[in-house]
Amino acid sequence: MTRPFLLHLATAEDVGEITQLIDETGAWLRDKIGTDQWNRPWPDEKARDARVRDGVDRGRTWLLHDGRTLVASVTVEVSGKPGLWSEEELRTPAVYLHRLVINRHYKGMRIGSFLIDWGAHRGLAEKPSAEELRIDTWSTNRRLHAYYIGQGFTKIPGIRVTEDETPSGQLLSKPIGAVLPREELAGILQVVEEESVPVRAEQAEPAGQL
Repeated sequence: MTRPFLLHLATAEDVGEITQLIDETGAWLRDKIGTDQWNRPWPDEKARDARVRDGVDRGRTWLLHDGRTLVASVTVEVSGKPGLWSEEELRTPAVYLHRLVINRHYKGMRIGSFLIDWGAHRGLAEKPSAEELRIDTWSTNRRLHAYYIGQGFTKIPGIRVTEDETPSGQLLSKPIGAVLPREELAGILQVVEEESVPVRAEQAEPAGQL
């Protein structure tokens, strides 16, 4: 019998593993998909690592582990970035997902679907007034845009150009009420959620395909 995945807050010790997963995903996107997303750290490695570390230090970044293997990472926020989101948009309470990255060896297990809706519920617990789930994506990664549209998101027209010229200028959103009820998420993926840092015991096998 397989054990569930472990979902837990990241710590400073996890930053290197998270950035490695991002770099590996960037290489896969370049070689298999032909997109420039994450081909190199933006705007450079130091700044990218600082953003990752900031999300971890503020208790915003969650990791999904299969035994000792990092399966996915996601950062959940309840405030948007001024300049990327308009002042009018920022007046609408929302949950924001950042750096949703999944280990390619776990493709086809609906891990992205699970973490998108789980992240919405996580944000709602902190901000019950939230009306939308929002994400900013690499402007040139049209295949990723199509994935999120398949997850119920709608593109916000136009590409946002910010003062820092972020490449993540394509915004998408969906009503927070459109996410699966929390009790139904177990039908997608079996996880154990821990607020504290876990002891990562060995696990028999990855959870089965769903």
